[in-house]
Amino acid sequence: MCSSDLEPGKPAPQAGEQERSAPHRQLPRCGSNEKVAGGQQGGATRYATDRAASATFTFTGRQVAWVTNAGLDRGVARVFVDGVLFGFAGSMAHKPDIGGLAPGSNSGASRELLHDGLMVPPVRFYRDGRVIREIEAIIEANTRTPELVIGDLRGQVGATFLAADRVQRLCARLGRETVLAAAERLFEVTAEQIRAAIRTWPDGEYEGQATLHNDGVEDGRPVHAKVRLRIEGDRIHADFSGASDQTAGPYNIRPDLVRAVTYYVLKCLAGPDLPSNHGLAMVVDTSFREGSVLNPRQPAPVNTYIDRKSTRLNSSH
Repeated sequence: MCSSDLEPGKPAPQAGEQERSAPHRQLPRCGSNEKVAGGQQGGATRYATDRAASATFTFTGRQVAWVTNAGLDRGVARVFVDGVLFGFAGSMAHKPDIGGLAPGSNSGASRELLHDGLMVPPVRFYRDGRVIREIEAIIEANTRTPELVIGDLRGQVGATFLAADRVQRLCARLGRETVLAAAERLFEVTAEQIRAAIRTWPDGEYEGQATLHNDGVEDGRPVHAKVRLRIEGDRIHADFSGASDQTAGPYNIRPDLVRAVTYYVLKCLAGPDLPSNHGLAMVVDTSFREGSVLNPRQPAPVNTYIDRKSTRLNSSH
């Protein structure tokens, strides 16, 4: 839950209002110095939204949720307080199968993004109290486990709207401005504690590297995940531009997930009990080289990004 920088103060659409086209706009992402609800976009997730140009939609009515990524993992709903856009509620649940080359949708034989599974741009899945059946039918036709996947998605709709309802109730009890101020303060508290820890570390530049023997396709070509950390005062810059070129196999990973791992390492070092929120992103800058294994160009496959996250984690310790 958070204050939204996306169309702040926009009134809620009225029931029966005509839908209108809207300019393409990327949905906010945590880890990119934008205060938003939800988690990191990564792997095939980010690719799907890139392909769709992350359209911003206007809706009929307030009860709207939409699927936001290729893995069908995330559902998002807008939260209105007193008729004004307040923020977003979201849920994430990995699915047992989203198509692709192999059951489970994680194939080491993937050579392009479409091998990883169904590509779903941000689309409406639920509106005005009911599932949009046409979208659900497309998803059902592209998974080996339709009952499980659709059941999970419908469960996410319920979870997401429950979160939105609880935010609205909290605002009704404490006041909209109080809730916003508390959220901002929570970010600041996390950032302040991280900065205090960083100030105890010596300024300077530090390097780390972890290596995979190969990407499963090009034998004999090791894949390096390199990071150069620069500590200055109470800030850190993590430079990943030295990583190997993107791979033909599915060991690539998108920058948002690399940032997530960076924040995780920082939290482990500075304060394992700190809340995981935007405050972590407020003290770390990152840079990547396009076309690298940590910032691949489309249509590079990305389905085994968990292995790459582990490698990236090792390089940071």
